[in-house]
Amino acid sequence: MYEFKRQILYKAEQAGVQVLLASRWEPSSKTCSCCGWVNEALTLSDRVFVCLECGSVQDRDANAARNLAALAQ
Repeated sequence: MYEFKRQILYKAEQAGVQVLLASRWEPSSKTCSCCGWVNEALTLSDRVFVCLECGSVQDRDANAARNLAALAQ
């Protein structure tokens, strides 16, 4: 993964593109993209994110993608 990251950063710099890196510990899949509630009990085998705060039900990966997109804003 280090080499992959190095290559992405190198190519982005050549192209004049900014790369934003999220911490590997960012709880993007455990955080509700609607209200921000964090489900600490979510495991890797859980494929659906259910928010107990606002009732939102989303695909785990789509929820994480929305949270990462919001970090880039």
